[in-house]
Amino acid sequence: MLGKSNSQINRGGEKTMPPSDVPAASSNNSVRFRFPRMDSMKQNRFAGKRSERIREPSVSHEELENYSESEGNNSVVEYGITEAGIEDHEHLSSSFTSSMNSSFNSTGSSLSSGLRDSFNSHGALVTPRPLLKDKMSKAWLKESAFPFRKDDDDLVELNEEDDEDDEEDAITTATAGNRERTIKATSEKIGQTIYALKDPDSGPMKTAYYMSRLRAWTLDEDGRYRAEIAKLGGLEAIVSAMWTQLVAYEAELLNEKEDRARESKMQDLKKSDHTAGTEDDEGSLEEEEDDNDEIYFMRIQQLGVASLANMARDPSLCAAVDASGGTKSIGTAMDKFPTNANLQEKACDAIGTLARNRDVREKLVKEYNAVEQVLNGMDKAADDVYVQRRGCIALFRLATAGAAACKAIGKAGAVEVVLSTMRNHLDDAKTQRLGCGVLKALAKRCEANKFRICVAKGGLSAIIEAMKRHEDDSSVQEEGCRLFGHLTICHLERKFSIARSGALDRIILAMKRHTDSSKVQLAGCVALLNLTTKVELAQMANAHGALPVVRHAAKEHCPGQARKLITRLRIAKYAPIVFMG
Repeated sequence: MLGKSNSQINRGGEKTMPPSDVPAASSNNSVRFRFPRMDSMKQNRFAGKRSERIREPSVSHEELENYSESEGNNSVVEYGITEAGIEDHEHLSSSFTSSMNSSFNSTGSSLSSGLRDSFNSHGALVTPRPLLKDKMSKAWLKESAFPFRKDDDDLVELNEEDDEDDEEDAITTATAGNRERTIKATSEKIGQTIYALKDPDSGPMKTAYYMSRLRAWTLDEDGRYRAEIAKLGGLEAIVSAMWTQLVAYEAELLNEKEDRARESKMQDLKKSDHTAGTEDDEGSLEEEEDDNDEIYFMRIQQLGVASLANMARDPSLCAAVDASGGTKSIGTAMDKFPTNANLQEKACDAIGTLARNRDVREKLVKEYNAVEQVLNGMDKAADDVYVQRRGCIALFRLATAGAAACKAIGKAGAVEVVLSTMRNHLDDAKTQRLGCGVLKALAKRCEANKFRICVAKGGLSAIIEAMKRHEDDSSVQEEGCRLFGHLTICHLERKFSIARSGALDRIILAMKRHTDSSKVQLAGCVALLNLTTKVELAQMANAHGALPVVRHAAKEHCPGQARKLITRLRIAKYAPIVFMG
C-alpha cells in the first residue's frame, strides 16, 4: 500500500488519482497533515480530539525517527497519514475548498489568495485557527460559509475560561476526596499503631518507633488526628508505654549494678592477661549494648512527653491528658532524666500547655509539685535558652492560678531562678521579655515577691539591663515598664530606691523611643503615676524630661492616665516658686 504513491485506493477497492489541487505525496509514501505550532497544553487538548476530525494516523516509529532526523525542528507540527486515510483527507480538503470558494463568491472578497496560502510549499494542508479549539471544531466543519466571524475570539476565550473553571472544580473535588480517603487510611494506621504500642512484650526499640509515629500524628494542625488518637485510646497507650519502659529501665539499671559487682569479684580471680583481655572486650560490648538501650529508654520518655504536650494543645483534651495519668508521667520523666535538656524543654512546654486549663493548673501547683520540677529543669539546663523560655512560660501560667500559687512559686525560689536566667541570656530578647513577664505576674499578686525582686542581689539591675540591651524591642520595653508599674506600688522608701537605681530614666527613655506604641506609652504612664506620688519624685521625673513625653502620650495614646500625670508634673515644676513666695 505504501509503495503506490501516484494512485490511491478508496474504500470500494478502486484506484483513484489524487485531486489536481492537492500535490502528490512526498517520497516517504505518506501525506503529512500540518498544523500551526501551538503550546503544549493546546497540543494535548487537540491530540485528544483529533480522532473526531480525521482518522487516527498510523505512522511507524521508524518513519517518525527518519522524519525528525531529516526535517529537524520546523515551525509547524506534522502528523503523518497513511494511504488508508487518504480518502478522508481528500474529502476534508475538497469540502474546505468548496466552502471557501462559496464564501468568497458570495461576499465579493479578494481573499482567494488565502486558499492558496492554506497549502504550504510541501503540499500539506494548513488547518485554520478554529480547528485548534475543541469546542468550535465540530461547529466549524458543519458550516458552509467562511468560519471566521467577528465574535469568534471572544467565544473561544469564554470557552477556555469555562474549561479552567471546570478543571479547578474537578481538582477541588478530587482533592477533597483524596483527603477523606487519606484521613480514613490514616485512622486505620493510628489504630494499628496504638494496638502495637499497648503490647507489653515490645522492646524499647519497637516502642520508640511506634511512639515516634504517634507523635507525628499529634502535630496535625486542624486537630482531627489528635481527636482520633484520644478516641482510640492513644493517651492511655502513651502513658502505659512510658511507665512500662520506665520500669524496664530501672530493672535494667539494677541488673547492671549486680553485674558490675559480680565482674569486680571475677576480676580478683583472673589468672592470665589473655583471659583478662578477652573478658574486657566482652564487657565493653555489653556496655555498648546497654548504652543503646538507655538511649532508647530516654527517647521513649522524650517522645511520650512531646506527644502529651501536643495533645494538650487542644483545649478539649487537657482534662483527658490529666485523667489518663499524663501529667504524673511528665513529672516522673523529668525526675528520672534531669540532664536531658530536650526532655526538660518538652516537659516544661507540656506543663505550660496543661496550665491553660484552670482545673489542671491548680492540680499542677498543689498536687503534682510542678513548680519545683520546672525550676529544677531550668537549673539543670541553665545554658539552654529553649529550656529557659519554656520554663518561664510554664511559671507565668502557673502564677495565674491565684495569690496562693504566686506565694508558693516565689517561696520555691522562682524569683532567683528567673533573675539568673535573665543575667545568663542577656542577648536573647525573647528570654528577657518572658523573664520580665514572670516577675510581673509574681509581683502583681504577692507583696513578698515584690520585696524579693527589689532586695535580691542584682534584681533591679537585671531588669534595667534588659531594657537597656534591647531598647529597640517594644515588647521588652513594654514588659519592663509594666513590671516597674507593679514594683512601684510600695512604700515611699522603696520608691526612692527604685527611682535612684535608674528605673526612672529607663521608663522615660522607653516612652521617648517608642512614641508610636500605645502599649509602651500606657505602661510607661502607669509606672510614672505609681512612682511620682511625692513632689520630690515628680521633680526627678521632670529633670529627666518626662513632661514633653507625657504630653505626646496624652495627645496620641492614653489621655486619661497621661493627663493625671501632666497635672502632677506641672505642680512639681512650679512647686518651688509657690513655696518660696
